[in-house]
Amino acid sequence: MPARPDSSLDAPLEEPRSTCAACRRPGDLCYCVHLSPTQTQTRVVVLQHLREARVPLGTLRMLELSLPEAVIRRGIVFEGDPVVEALYEEQPTPYVLYPGPKARDLSEVADGPPLTLIAIDGTWAQAKAVLRRNPRLAALPRVAFTPGAPSIYRIRRQPAEHCVSTVEALARALDVLEGPPGPSSAPCSRRSRRSSQTNSA
Repeated sequence: MPARPDSSLDAPLEEPRSTCAACRRPGDLCYCVHLSPTQTQTRVVVLQHLREARVPLGTLRMLELSLPEAVIRRGIVFEGDPVVEALYEEQPTPYVLYPGPKARDLSEVADGPPLTLIAIDGTWAQAKAVLRRNPRLAALPRVAFTPGAPSIYRIRRQPAEHCVSTVEALARALDVLEGPPGPSSAPCSRRSRRSSQTNSA
């Protein structure tokens, strides 16, 4: 008996989804319209955990497009990285944006000279690991902001209501240091809504 023809061979091929060259997201998830490149007096340095660099739903790309002068370094152990090593010799001393009992409120340093603000991009466990593996980084003074509205980045669950994504944290920090607008976190909201619509379809 002859084999039955495979009807799937007659099905039309799906067109590949177009991708935005800037944000690297599919066209229907592009958030570039919500972004505006911003120059700041504050020097922003982001240390991204290597595992976070492989996560497609991270917010660092939003930050790169919003703050084109931000310095991005990727790794886990940054001792020996010449860019990070130079930070330890800077004056005034850079601050690490990380909450805790020893962290000063950002409002306390807002009236001083322009400063360097270091943020760690990754999960909270990854951020703790970066601090633990880099003693000189951990020894730098820390700053934090007063928790406000909860995170609007719903694609990835935060461990506590006051926790926010990296781009949201830096947006709020720069609002305190320089006044709004900082890098917009609106794309977080748009991506969250779009993801919900896709998942419910």
